[in-house]
Amino acid sequence: MFFGDDSTGVAHTNFAIDSTTTGPIGKFSSIEEITMATSGNVKEAVPSALSSDGTSFSVTWASQ
Repeated sequence: MFFGDDSTGVAHTNFAIDSTTTGPIGKFSSIEEITMATSGNVKEAVPSALSSDGTSFSVTWASQ
């Protein structure tokens, strides 16, 4: 699964706004990467690093 400008070709698909910042995910000073795991700590969904321009990332799902 892909998210952001680089992956979708749609401008501003990875922009956000908070009280101090507006822009792509890479512009924010604090970014939390979240890996989805089961209660047994088996990884289910793992995000990639941000693209070099800070606008895109992907998520790899575990195969069933």
